[in-house]
Amino acid sequence: MAALAPLLRAAPDDPHLIRLEGLCHERAGDPERALQSLERAATIDEASPDAPAELVLVLTRLRRSTSAAAEADRLLERFPDVEIARRAAGEAYLSAARYREALASFDWILARSPADLLAHVKRGFALASLGDYEASGAAFDKAKSADPQAVESFCISLSGRSEAPAVLEPRAIHLWALYLALCECDWSASDTLLAALKNAGASGVAATEPALAFVSLLLPTTQEERHALARTVASKIEARCPPLASPRIPASAPRRIGILSPDFHEHLNAHILLPLFELLDRRRFELYAYSLGPDDGSEIRARIRRAAHRFRDLRLLDSRAAAEQIRRDGIDVLLDLGGYSSGARFDIAAFRPAPVQALYLGFSGTLGSRRLDYVIADRTVLPPKEATFWSEAPVYLPHTWFLYDFRHLPATLPRAARANYGLPADAFVFCAFHRAEKIEPESFDLWMRVLQQVPGSVLWLYADEERVRERVRREASHRGVEPQRLVFTAREPRAAYLARFALSDLLLDSLQHNATTTACDAFSVGVPILTLRGKTFTSRIGESLLQAAGLPDLVAPDKEAYVELAVQLASDKERLNSYRRTLQARSGPLFDTAGRVRELEDAFLEVWRRYVQRDQTSQVSAHCRIRLL
Repeated sequence: MAALAPLLRAAPDDPHLIRLEGLCHERAGDPERALQSLERAATIDEASPDAPAELVLVLTRLRRSTSAAAEADRLLERFPDVEIARRAAGEAYLSAARYREALASFDWILARSPADLLAHVKRGFALASLGDYEASGAAFDKAKSADPQAVESFCISLSGRSEAPAVLEPRAIHLWALYLALCECDWSASDTLLAALKNAGASGVAATEPALAFVSLLLPTTQEERHALARTVASKIEARCPPLASPRIPASAPRRIGILSPDFHEHLNAHILLPLFELLDRRRFELYAYSLGPDDGSEIRARIRRAAHRFRDLRLLDSRAAAEQIRRDGIDVLLDLGGYSSGARFDIAAFRPAPVQALYLGFSGTLGSRRLDYVIADRTVLPPKEATFWSEAPVYLPHTWFLYDFRHLPATLPRAARANYGLPADAFVFCAFHRAEKIEPESFDLWMRVLQQVPGSVLWLYADEERVRERVRREASHRGVEPQRLVFTAREPRAAYLARFALSDLLLDSLQHNATTTACDAFSVGVPILTLRGKTFTSRIGESLLQAAGLPDLVAPDKEAYVELAVQLASDKERLNSYRRTLQARSGPLFDTAGRVRELEDAFLEVWRRYVQRDQTSQVSAHCRIRLL
């Protein structure tokens, strides 16, 4: 950028220089200025496809798929026979799930350049997403036969890890495409996705895409099915990650606790973990943070770095080297907070760098591996009778397994008014600020039944993309609810988000994966949540939180009771206000953040006690065998 600045001063309207400025802004981490520069370059030089094509690609990389596809449409209207335009459009259409249009763009490129390796690969992705496994596999095979090393490099770039490159498996890609549709409330293939996920463990498809284990937590899969899928994933990881040599003989008490997470940056999980770092008893424990995510320069990352005894960035290390670093640090108890979620690397824990390893907080399902000894849970989300469906032995916290920072909520919130969000002033406002992938048809059906029985009420939802809003409105109309009774809001800074939350009357929980951080956000501003008792860890989260908040009455035993209670609360202002007062008093154990950290400390001591006891038992058994010999 420094070299470009004098050139721009000399020729401030040169579209080529302005386009380069935009690309520099993107690489410097300033996407908004990048988009401004590229839009300006495209306006100045309407005869060139370069700047508009770069604009499409930047929007695609920013995952603004609707905007990227719209710009791609305009680009192809003007430059239908230009390769750079076709290539950019293909990328945008893939991102926007417009797979047939993406396929048309890559076919256009291959008709002119039959040996174009990237076009073959991207064509394979489009075909796999459409469910044409045979043609997709053939496209991938063509690319591999033309240049296997280049394809391998591409797969490494997808995963970001040379020791575990992405696998071009058409069936897994198709499942992922179906999941992405779910993330936009497109439920047309949800039954297909569910059936395929139920079989993904037995078929081996899950072994190529660990994130499918996370997807299974969002759908009505059983604990047994989730375990089978996770076990398939874990088996492949275990095969390439043999345990390190046995760790040292255990001490009488654990000293060093390691936290392995992909979310030590501006992320909800970082805020959730902050109390553990700031309130842990330093007289007994040292806390090591092992970061797998990017350094975004955020304040939350800086606070965790300051609070940790040691903060290590493992992102650039391969998994074995990362595990060896943890071993050198002498960690006694290692918590894996990622599991199979985005950016996580279970490979590291699979090497068994610490004598005791546990799953906690970031992944609400079994990892299917004995390389983790324990899962930190509570008896509501994981009843003892269901432990058989977990590879990890449960260690129970007394109230709820979840940790939320109720210490530093804004003392005063910005002024917020219903009119500013398009909400009726006097109507009962149900809200459901869940991520789109949590809003599955079964939950939506119940919400629409509630609206039908509460005249004048509205449902307030979170959705950034207009196409998602239109899709949800159509679904409401199909269920006999006027689309205008659905009100949408977009992402806002945290203080504004909490202020708007306080404008709602009742949060309606989703069924398969309950609200977690969102539920605690609601509690923090005095908004109750209504949940339904579920049959899996993820569908019992709401019950766990409500019990710990002192509101067990808001756990409905079945769907009919869920609808009935929502309708009753909408007409019983005093009852609803009593729940609000309970939340505002913050007398339940959920709100005792320091107490929750003390309970985690007890869990660390408990898992270590079990480890020492197991080691002593093993030594006695070995001694007895020697004597018998």
